[in-house]
Amino acid sequence: MHRARAYALIGATCLIGALAGGSASAMAPKNLDFSALRQALSAPAHLSYSGEVQTMEVGQASSRVAVYRVEHRAPDLTRRWYLAPRSLYGDTVIVRGKLRYAVDVHRNRIVFTKRSNDSDVTPDADDLALMAKNYRLVSAPQQRLVGRLANVLLLVNRFTDQTAMRVFVDTQTHLVLESERYGPDGSLISSTRFEMLRYEHSVPKALFTVPRGMPQVDGPNYGPPSPNVARVAGHAGFTARSPRYLPDGFEPITAGIASIDGIRTLDVLYSDGIRTVSLYENARNAAVDLRRLNPRSIRVGSHLGLYAERGSTTLLSWRKGPLHLALVGALPIDELARIAASI
Repeated sequence: MHRARAYALIGATCLIGALAGGSASAMAPKNLDFSALRQALSAPAHLSYSGEVQTMEVGQASSRVAVYRVEHRAPDLTRRWYLAPRSLYGDTVIVRGKLRYAVDVHRNRIVFTKRSNDSDVTPDADDLALMAKNYRLVSAPQQRLVGRLANVLLLVNRFTDQTAMRVFVDTQTHLVLESERYGPDGSLISSTRFEMLRYEHSVPKALFTVPRGMPQVDGPNYGPPSPNVARVAGHAGFTARSPRYLPDGFEPITAGIASIDGIRTLDVLYSDGIRTVSLYENARNAAVDLRRLNPRSIRVGSHLGLYAERGSTTLLSWRKGPLHLALVGALPIDELARIAASI
């Protein structure tokens, strides 16, 4: 349910200079300049490839695994055909720039949405300056993945000194081959990696043609995000609320007016450069439907709320006066509840 905001991004020329020379076993971890990430940010824009990708999200209540075949034609055409889980088998996602077409063969429909980014393995990094403010970039010994030699980068939280992300970058092409995310306690919460990979000189453009003959429906329309959060909130059509508490390093990044199931909704994204939390607000008596996720009750200040987990993502919904609010993010429920209580 939590849309992927910011999906794309990491690597570097100076990284090769920093890591080349000396054996992997002899290298001690060292801090790197954040310019080491920029080359991987742009790698999918000039590399075409095909292969198989596995994604995994690990939650306290459940875990989710998906496997899909991928074809990517630089700079911005991508096609994914799902092999697992069984409920997604045969479904296809076609990305054409910022346009995303989800071909749902089980319901015989195509869901159309606009997205800011949509990447296969490269981790989120919409704002490198914010990431550099809250994280240190550290090198680790090189490893081999899918037959390629990879530089290993760790993103270490400056407040907790915990590793929040580990990425494996192809030393020759700078494509991210695998990314892992870790929770505040150091446990793995998600990973995305290539199981098979082949670089292509050219991928046929016909692969990215949207099928005809299926009805097309509009998915959530989030509208263009704006960094002027206060201005967008002022045009929400109701008196919007904002949290007085956010975890260390988090700050409001963008806001937009979304149409979700026809309901005008204010959507504010908070981030520390890697982790994100979205706050949704509406004044139309429209609560988030969590029934299929087996929600549990929780106190949000003096109000009663519901929360559910879907893999590594936690969803919290509650009502405050005329507003229905929801928080969605890869944070523990106690942290989301603390944010909610401060609103």
